[in-house]
Amino acid sequence: MAAAPAPSLEKGDASVPVAELDRLAGASPLLAIDHLHAGYGRMEVLRDISLRVARGRSLCLVGPNGAGKSTVLNAIYGFARILSGGITLSGGDITKLPPSEKLKTARLAYVLQRGSVFPDMTVEENLLMGGYLLDRPSEAKEAAEAVLARYPALKARRRERARVLSAELGGAPIAQADLAVEAEVEHLFATALKAKMSGLDHPGVNGA
Repeated sequence: MAAAPAPSLEKGDASVPVAELDRLAGASPLLAIDHLHAGYGRMEVLRDISLRVARGRSLCLVGPNGAGKSTVLNAIYGFARILSGGITLSGGDITKLPPSEKLKTARLAYVLQRGSVFPDMTVEENLLMGGYLLDRPSEAKEAAEAVLARYPALKARRRERARVLSAELGGAPIAQADLAVEAEVEHLFATALKAKMSGLDHPGVNGA
């Protein structure tokens, strides 16, 4: 909904004050990042990043390769090293939660740029994996069936391997079929999880 990355990546040079982010996102944003410094190993990629995602809204990060877009997502989902700053979801601090807990407890789903599905498993099995953190196996089954009911073309191929689906799902050109269907299964994987928030890395690239 609103973001304030520092253009020069230097502390204190944010283009939008945090108070303005709060105003734009409303009194109780779904996701809040404050003065985040993060990276990989000894390399600091993000410096003093703040952003807000309002409830029921979307936020798009736009920038060239190497700008740090994926690192923002990786920091949110626990795959980047957070050096300082904080991340909250619905007001709860998730900064230090490991990726497994961010998925299970916070219900954060992450659709990677490539390869988020299990290619040798069927579409149905992938959806069931999306709900494996639900309290009972029957809940995962119900969630998967609800998703399939919304997508008849996918339901008809529920027992086919995710790697071999063709363009019939969305009418995409054959060359783009695998990526388009894979992206669709990834999104439905997140739906079966009943995620509070889903992050998409390079959605225009992975066919989403």
